[in-house]
Amino acid sequence: MKIHRVLFFLFFLFFFFLHFFSLFLFLFLFLFLFLFLFLFLFLFLFLFLFLFLFLHFFLFLFLFLFLFHFLRCCFYLFF
Repeated sequence: MKIHRVLFFLFFLFFFFLHFFSLFLFLFLFLFLFLFLFLFLFLFLFLFLFLFLFLHFFLFLFLFLFLFHFLRCCFYLFF
């Protein structure tokens, strides 16, 4: 009878720790993936929005101003 109690106790410990280990593993992986994806998407969107859109906006703004200045100088030169 004592061996059944020991086996039941070992069986209980095994599934108890297996359950909590899987739970903590799942939480750890979930948090790790969530943070990794969040940081990756945040950095990617930040770099995309800032470098691509913002700098292109200034690039086209300066090109437009330069073109406007060039055309104005040509207009003053010829007329």
